Amino acid sequence: APVARRDLYSLREVKAALMVRGERSLVEVEEGATFSVSRGDVALRNTSRLLASGGTVDVSSGYMDVRGHATARFSSASALRMSGPGTLYMGERSSMSLEERSVAEVDADGALAYFGGWAEMAVRTRSVLEMRRGNVTFCEQSQLLMYPTSAYALYGGTLTMCGSAVLTHFENSSSVVDGGDLRVLDEASVTLAPGSSFSVVGEVTLESSRCFTVDRAELDIKGSLILRREACIRAIGGTVAVAAGGNLDLFDKSSLRAEAGSKVSVRGGGSVALSDRASAVLADSELSVSGGGSFKARDRTELE
Repeated sequence: APVARRDLYSLREVKAALMVRGERSLVEVEEGATFSVSRGDVALRNTSRLLASGGTVDVSSGYMDVRGHATARFSSASALRMSGPGTLYMGERSSMSLEERSVAEVDADGALAYFGGWAEMAVRTRSVLEMRRGNVTFCEQSQLLMYPTSAYALYGGTLTMCGSAVLTHFENSSSVVDGGDLRVLDEASVTLAPGSSFSVVGEVTLESSRCFTVDRAELDIKGSLILRREACIRAIGGTVAVAAGGNLDLFDKSSLRAEAGSKVSVRGGGSVALSDRASAVLADSELSVSGGGSFKARDRTELE
């Protein structure tokens, strides 16, 4: 029977473009080493692996393309840094993980980070995923998994969850979207576990048929929260705060459910409006409007 090919590349200082496509091929970036690609690309294919343990992968003005069951793993305070025009693409059951205080920094004006086709992005203990000046999309059946004590930050871009994508925040993890919007569409889902937090300086639009769940966690929005197309937000002992003049608007049979001592607030002059058969259900919870805002319900809406 043929023997599967296994190529091994152990890198310290390299400046080149890299295509790794042999079945079970392995690229290692060792402690203290830097793999640098300037105006070139990094592509992983066909179950190949990129393993950085205490090293750095630096991609400037190029893309990083991971697909075909390929894996990229950063551990022991490793770093992935992408800058300049470029794209981070993951698909076809590929995976990337940040572990043990590792960090991925994508700073590319107008660039796109796209995750699709069962791709998985996992940010583990005390690791950070940070993106600047570009839009990020998780679509199809992709996942963003934020493990305890991990952090995600997007500055100056929009985070879109679409298809059947999943964003899961485990306990004591956090996310920030600052200077952009959060959009949850189609059948995508977002779950915030106890002790986790999600802060958005911008607009949050929910149009998914699956609930956005805030389970003893915090969702803080400095902008408007808009629900359409039968979308649902459910707070279970959690906090949902809309501030900075933003509104809480529910349309198209969408619903707000607050239970188990949840607190939903609209502060700073914003208002709450329900229309087109939208509903708000409060069970042992509170909904408050302060700072001069109003509460309006019309078109066969329900408040319980």
